[in-house]
Amino acid sequence: MVIYQTSTVTVEIEEKTKVMTQKWNGYSSSQVFREAIDKSLDAVKKHGVKAILNDTLEQAVVKPEDSQYAASVMPKLFMSGLKAMAIVLPKSVFTQMSIKKFQEETKGANVKPFSSTADASEWIASNL
Repeated sequence: MVIYQTSTVTVEIEEKTKVMTQKWNGYSSSQVFREAIDKSLDAVKKHGVKAILNDTLEQAVVKPEDSQYAASVMPKLFMSGLKAMAIVLPKSVFTQMSIKKFQEETKGANVKPFSSTADASEWIASNL
């Protein structure tokens, strides 16, 4: 079930497994980026999402303030029942730096980077 979609991001939930996928493509404005994060938080609460597969493979660089915004939402996600988040690392070195900063800001959360969607999905399955 798709809960949010633009030309740069699709957020959907597999209702059976309660896994959300965020697939990013290119550059998202701050408004789109934050709206996708907010819709994701709402969906975790509403649909009992247990894990998020954050596919940033094709994502362009994220503004530092947007990365901080996403990090600020992480405690709310985990307090709402989220158990794990897998991040498929982007091709862009600059975006990788944004992801690394995000990970530093979310220390202590069950967030792990991966080089492939398959590895990320396998890890999520083992954490549910």
